[in-house]
Amino acid sequence: MTVGDRSIELARPLEWYEYVWMGLPILLVFHGGALGAVCGVVAIQRSAQVFRGEGGKARKFLLSGLISVGALLGYFVLLLILFSLVQGRNP
Repeated sequence: MTVGDRSIELARPLEWYEYVWMGLPILLVFHGGALGAVCGVVAIQRSAQVFRGEGGKARKFLLSGLISVGALLGYFVLLLILFSLVQGRNP
């Protein structure tokens, strides 16, 4: 963005390998359908915030990896909740 004579960078562009790393949770779509897609997209959004934030590369990759694992665990927890709700209605 340019303001007057000054150029201001709102957010640094991510590197290709950062996109690949933070995009891994979207693979939940292939196994988890819509629920997997929601968990994957939320994880990607959070990882993008991490990569655009402060800190070293190793820290960012570690946090993003933890977010991806959290998305996978969250998917399975939501899946178990949905299955228990469905089974509770069918005697």
